[in-house]
Amino acid sequence: MRILAVAAIAALASNAYAGISADASLSLDQKLGSYYYYTITLHNTGDTDISSFWYAWEPDINFMLSYPYVNNSPSGWYGYATGGGPLGDGYDGYGIEWYTFGAPIAAGDSGTFGFYSYDSPAQLAGDSVNHPGSPVQTSYVYQGFPEGDPDTDPFASFVVSPAAPAPVPEPASLGLLAGGTLLLTCRRKR
Repeated sequence: MRILAVAAIAALASNAYAGISADASLSLDQKLGSYYYYTITLHNTGDTDISSFWYAWEPDINFMLSYPYVNNSPSGWYGYATGGGPLGDGYDGYGIEWYTFGAPIAAGDSGTFGFYSYDSPAQLAGDSVNHPGSPVQTSYVYQGFPEGDPDTDPFASFVVSPAAPAPVPEPASLGLLAGGTLLLTCRRKR
């Protein structure tokens, strides 16, 4: 009986901080000039609140080639670009950290994050140029503030699903659009 109680307590203790997990997908919203606009949908798949999300990053290393500009965060969240300096014998890339002090993403919920950058979907879907062998979209979530004590601030890492190619209008759709525009133009002239 005592062995069962000790085993149950040990199992509970080992799972106390094992409940944080997430996945995310990246979508390409549009391309304006040289910039690509992206949305990341982060899903809390665990049973622990998420208060920090770090994209294109692992501790002390950033993976994006170009500087990212944060243009969307969930309510109560803040985001900024990280990295961009020398790192050992090489050059570090860029990442994005989003965090909140009072509006975590609860278990089962999702959050929407946005940024724009010169990095194309193909670049983001591949390995880091500055850190070969590391996927650019390596990301971390934390229960609290990033890089806290792993014994008291659980975290999980994963790779964000890459962006699907931007939809290309079908030729028939373009013909309908052109025809409608022509009809409206002719009608206005009368």
